[in-house]
This record gives sequence, structure tokens and C-alpha cells, in this order.
Amino acid sequence: MFIQSRLSNGAKVILAPMKNTKAVTALALLPFGSRYEKKEENGQAHFIEHMLFKGTKNRPSTLAISQELDSLGADYNAFTSRESTGYWIKILKENLNQSLDILADIFFNSLFEPKELEKEKTVILEEIRFYQDNPSFYISDLFYETFFGDHPLGRNIAGCPETIMSVNQEKLLNFKEKIYQPNNLLLVLAGAVGKKDFCLVEKYFGRKGRGEKRKFEKFTLQPHLPKIKIAHRPTEQVQMMIGFPGLSYFSPAIEVLEIFSTLFGGNMSSRLFQEVRVKRGLAYSVGCSGISFYETGLLTIEAGIDPKKVAETLEVIVEEIRKIKKEGPSEREVEQTKDYLIRKIKLNLEDSQTMAGWYGHQALYLRKIETPEEKFRKIKKVTKEQIKKLGQRIFNQNFISLALVGPLQEEKSFLEILKNV
Repeated sequence: MFIQSRLSNGAKVILAPMKNTKAVTALALLPFGSRYEKKEENGQAHFIEHMLFKGTKNRPSTLAISQELDSLGADYNAFTSRESTGYWIKILKENLNQSLDILADIFFNSLFEPKELEKEKTVILEEIRFYQDNPSFYISDLFYETFFGDHPLGRNIAGCPETIMSVNQEKLLNFKEKIYQPNNLLLVLAGAVGKKDFCLVEKYFGRKGRGEKRKFEKFTLQPHLPKIKIAHRPTEQVQMMIGFPGLSYFSPAIEVLEIFSTLFGGNMSSRLFQEVRVKRGLAYSVGCSGISFYETGLLTIEAGIDPKKVAETLEVIVEEIRKIKKEGPSEREVEQTKDYLIRKIKLNLEDSQTMAGWYGHQALYLRKIETPEEKFRKIKKVTKEQIKKLGQRIFNQNFISLALVGPLQEEKSFLEILKNV
């Protein structure tokens, strides 16, 4: 069972005790990511994440921070997504005090030295180039651009060269001071923790301060002909991503989507994996996944394919889409997938980092926090009729987007295939 409370300054805190572990993950989350940025600010949320590891008042360099964390044997990192930013440290319980000291120090006291900032511009530009040069990574950015267009959800989380080069210390500090404040902060401690550890969190994160609540531009999808973008690359393999509108994370059908995406392409016994890879040998990798945002979502199908077999693979995928729309899944598929998801969640939640993410994501976004047991009960209630109806709703000809990275040029044949969805 989890414990939920607030610090004296208003920051939210969740403690998620776990039995039979000596590890603790401390996770600091902000409900703020790249979709909250104005166009000219694109990449600043991600840039701030980088700068928080470049030195603080108490630990004046990257080396000082990393040496102290490494001396604890800690796992640690940070992330910026479209709707959140997070910093986490996973340590032994005996080192929790020191790890919270470090986490609070980088959160509140980072220096943003101009010299370090200029060096980090080069690092981030190389990160952007790395993703663009790697088709299996770039396909995701290209797909989001195709699906969402110039909406903030369609922009690169890391920014673009123009916005990165325009960043300076004043811009970043001004941006950070508006967001990195206790009223926006959620702290999650998962693992070998208990109520008494709340005092530690108060000690390190109890300082006063108040930041703004940023709003974001909502996304409304209009019906359209299939949207296709091709990024020509002289590669030996084509990366393909097809997508349809999914569900908001507030949707009551979210468990239906999870079961649907899993049995359709989420594991090695799924329909797409069996048809595309096992039976026909058309792709090494193929899969289906769902992602949710505040007011919208995505269901995507990905594959890595021989350039000569793109059309054939797309035809097989479209045929599988038509089958599940018409017939729905079998009772056996549904029950097997329910068992798979429940056991997968249980297995993943053996890790304190995953447990911190479980409660952190819900507390950041949702109106009510579910325990794993409550989630399992919802999964068990899903019916094959619900799955069939959801498939018919999602796989809609009027909302298809297709992105391709590889040695391709023409779009016409792909458009003709997609019309059969």
C-alpha cells in the first residue's frame, strides 16, 4: 500500500514501501515537458535537464556530482518527455539520506555556468544528430511530426539547431525558476521506505517557493487522407511506423487498449509478430504499442523491413487490421493476454524504480491513484467484444499516418494499400 502526503511547502510526496528489498528509488517529477514550450522555446525543458548535472553550489562540477553518486554504487539518470521531466536515483536504503541531499541540490542549486552551457549546446546538437542518423530512433520523431504536424506534440523533444543555439543563461534560468518550484514538484520514494522517511524528504525538499502552472495547446485531430512522410536514407533496411489516434490516459477504456495492442503486436505470440516475422519472414522487428497523453493518444505499428518488401509487409499489416476489425480476437487470445499483462506488471514491479514510476505517473496525471491490485481487477473485466469495438474505432481510414525512413521515394503505392484499412 502507498502513503500519500504533502510537505509544508505544498510539494506532493508518495512513499511506496516494498518488502524484501534493500533498495530505494527516489524520483523527482515535474508535470512539464516539451509540449508546454512555445515554438521559440523548443528544447529548453530538455536543455535544463542536462544542465542540472553540470554543477551546483555545493558540488561545483559534473565530476563532483558523478563521483559522489558513483561512490554510492547508485543508478541515476533523468528524462524529458512531452508531458513530464524526471530525475531519479536508485540506491541502498543506507544511502538514502545522502542521495536525497544530492537530488535536492541539483534541483534547487544548479549553477547554469555560461561556459558549461555553451559546451552543452554542442552535446545536445550531437544528440539530435545521433537520433537523426539512426533510422530506428529517427522514425519515431518523423512519425510524431507526420501525425501531429506543427503542434507542440509533433516537435522534437530535444529541440532543433536554431532554438538550441539561441539559448543563453538568462533564458534557461528564467524558464527554470518558473517551473522548478515546490508547488509543481512530486517526490516518490519506492522500496525499503516507511512513514519515518517523510521527515527526510521534508528536510531536503521543504524550502519555500512557488512557480507558475503552465498551460499547453490541446490537440484536435481532423479527418484526413492518409498522411505519409518519407525520409530518404541510403540504408539497408526501411524503418516504418503506421499510426492511428489512441486514447487519453483519462479514458475508461485504457485497459482495453492495453490488451488490444498487446495481442495485436505487443509480444512474440501476437498476431503481427506471428504473421509478419514467423510465418512470412518479412521483418526482423515488428510490434504494436499505445501511448497516451492528456487529451489524445496514439496506437502505432512499427517494423524494420527490406526495402523491396515494404509494400508486401504493409499489405500483410493492413490485412491483419481488417481481420481484427471484422472478427475481433478469440476468447483464448484475450485470456492469454490478460494473464501476460498481469504477470508482466507483477514482475516489473519487483524493481523499486518501476514501482516509483508506477505511482509517480499516476499521481502526476490522474485524478485517482490505482494500486496494482486495482489495475489487475480492471484488466480481468475486459471482454473480447470491447476489444473488437475499440479496434473498429481506432483503425479508421480517415486518421492514418505513415512514416518511413530508408531508400524510398514514391508514396502512391502505399496510399493505395492504406485505403484498404
